[in-house]
Amino acid sequence: MVSATSYVQYTPVPQEGLLAFEAGVKSRVSRNLQFNASAFYYDYTNKQINGIYIDPVFGRLTKLVTIPDSRVYGFEATLDWRPIPGLTINPSVSYVNSRIEGTFSNYTPTGVFKSFVGEPFPYSPEWQANSNIEYKWNVSSDWSAFLGGNVSYHGKTNGAFGQVAAYAIKDYTLVDMRAGVESDSGRYRLFAWGTNLFNEYYWLTAARNFDSDARNMGQPARYGVTFSYRFN
Repeated sequence: MVSATSYVQYTPVPQEGLLAFEAGVKSRVSRNLQFNASAFYYDYTNKQINGIYIDPVFGRLTKLVTIPDSRVYGFEATLDWRPIPGLTINPSVSYVNSRIEGTFSNYTPTGVFKSFVGEPFPYSPEWQANSNIEYKWNVSSDWSAFLGGNVSYHGKTNGAFGQVAAYAIKDYTLVDMRAGVESDSGRYRLFAWGTNLFNEYYWLTAARNFDSDARNMGQPARYGVTFSYRFN
């Protein structure tokens, strides 16, 4: 929903077009190792995105605009590795390269009109990676214990066009852990957990809202205990 003071902010924009190419592979390397990967290329015409409209009374407001020519390409790859009984390792990585081509100009969050040709899309980090590891073993005839962790990396990006430092979103790495027991039927599960164990300070968004800058901070370190019961 766009807050508007004039019909100009609701002016229709051209329909977005997309020509997409994708290719991938799923390969069982061995009995304990599965490898999946895919690559893609997206060619956009009139990509619709939120831009900025300068209102004569309220200044910078949001307006839907189109980028005449832009493209995105990248790849993603995942592994499912079980080197020994009970141990599962699932790393994954993705790369996304977005770029505005042709001609496209609009306002930065600070109100400067400029060309954004050559810039990436907002909220489009180039690199992201994740690795999940869990070890599970039997502690009785009906119960199993497990110990696991997850490490995720999110590359740097920007919350708006213009490469304005105030809206830069830095890269960050999060570490989570969990340990507990569960019934072999999967009906009962009790575990302790911790997220963002190293209390990483990071932003999820960075934007200009009317006359102020706003940033949404990610969750700090958290700890807890969870018990679950499945009825079926």
